[in-house]
Amino acid sequence: MGTPGSPQVIGTRVTLITPDGRRTQVVGANEGAYLCQGHYRLYYGLGGRANADEIRILWPDGTLQILQDVRADRLMTVRKEP
Repeated sequence: MGTPGSPQVIGTRVTLITPDGRRTQVVGANEGAYLCQGHYRLYYGLGGRANADEIRILWPDGTLQILQDVRADRLMTVRKEP
């Protein structure tokens, strides 16, 4: 969640890091579908892992926010740090 003028923060890049590698998704990306609105929720599969080592959030203004040791099997709302 972003500022009141841009609550969906379209264009934010979110990278999930585990020992298996990195996976990056972009908020609002339409994945190439014609006339398709993108996603504001991002989903990552961790397989049998209980947590992600790190989640890196690169906000459109260039701010980098890092969350560490994030537990699996949950829905999170991340707010942009001021």
